[in-house]
Amino acid sequence: MIYTLVNAEELQHENSETFWLPSKEDRENLQSGDHVKLIFNNGAERERMWVRVDSVTEKGYIGMLWNNPILIDLEHGDVIEFGAKHITEIEKTGEVKIVDADEQNIVYVEPNHNTAKTLH
Repeated sequence: MIYTLVNAEELQHENSETFWLPSKEDRENLQSGDHVKLIFNNGAERERMWVRVDSVTEKGYIGMLWNNPILIDLEHGDVIEFGAKHITEIEKTGEVKIVDADEQNIVYVEPNHNTAKTLH
């Protein structure tokens, strides 16, 4: 399993007009059960995949790969260690994501509640 995780903060800095990230606060305050999208790099190709957060550590997070990779030599269920700087997207556990057509406004709505949190 040879891969690296792309530093999404650097990628966003280089492409600020076209590459959006969740806030640093949101990326640093995940809980077990949340899902995050990371970019994996095998040296030749990149693949964006979802990882379920299983635990929070002093260095960041430990999670389980939630996709079946095509380009990267990993398997669904593999353990992934990552930090907030690697996260490109978040789906909070127990919330439904609603995105407008241009992905300009992302809102998370708690099912069975009338509350929403706008992220962008």
